[in-house]
Amino acid sequence: MFIAQLFEISQDLKLNVEYISMSEKIIVNVDGSLKPIIPSFLDNRQKDIEKLKTAIEKEDQQQVKIIGHQIKGNSGCYGLITLGKFGEELEEAAKKPDWNGIQLIIQKIIDHLEHLEIEFD
Repeated sequence: MFIAQLFEISQDLKLNVEYISMSEKIIVNVDGSLKPIIPSFLDNRQKDIEKLKTAIEKEDQQQVKIIGHQIKGNSGCYGLITLGKFGEELEEAAKKPDWNGIQLIIQKIIDHLEHLEIEFD
C-alpha cells in the first residue's frame, strides 16, 4: 500500500513523500519490569512526533537532531531496536540536513508506532 504524506516545510516549499506503509503488527518482547513505564515512553514518542513536525516547519535542524538522538538512546534502553535505528537515521539526516529523508524517517517512526505491539517477558 502506498501512502503519500504532504509536508509543508515553509510557505514556499512543499514536499510529497511516498513510502510503503507497514501493514502487519510489529511484536517486540520487553522485560516485564518495564511494563509500568512503557505507556509514558510511548506517549513521549507521540510528543516527539509533534515536536518533529514543528521543527520541520521551522527548518530547525538542531531540534530534529536532538530528538533523533533521544529516540535512539531511549528506545535502546527499552529494547526497541528498530525504533532506535530510526532515531539514529533521523539524527544523521538532520546533520546534512536532508529534509526529504527526515520526512520519510518521521513517517517510518509514525508507522512503526502505529503497528507496535509490546509483549512482556
